[in-house]
Amino acid sequence: AVGLDADLVTLSMVDPPTSTGPVLPNIVFASGPQMVRDVWVAGRQVVQDGQHPHRRRIIDRAKAALAEA
Repeated sequence: AVGLDADLVTLSMVDPPTSTGPVLPNIVFASGPQMVRDVWVAGRQVVQDGQHPHRRRIIDRAKAALAEA
C-alpha cells in the first residue's frame, strides 16, 4: 500500500535453476544464494551485488563463536 515499507529481492537470472516445470517454484526451491543480487528490508538496502555490507564481520564472529564451542 502507498506509504508503507516494502521488502524486495532482485535475482540474477544469469544461471537460473535448470529444473523443469514452472519457473517460480524452481526459483524458490531449486536456486542457491548466488542468485540473490540485492535485498531491501523495510525500504533499506541490506544486500548489494550479492554481498551483505557486514559480511566479513559476520563471518569472523561466526568463526570466533565456533572456536569457543
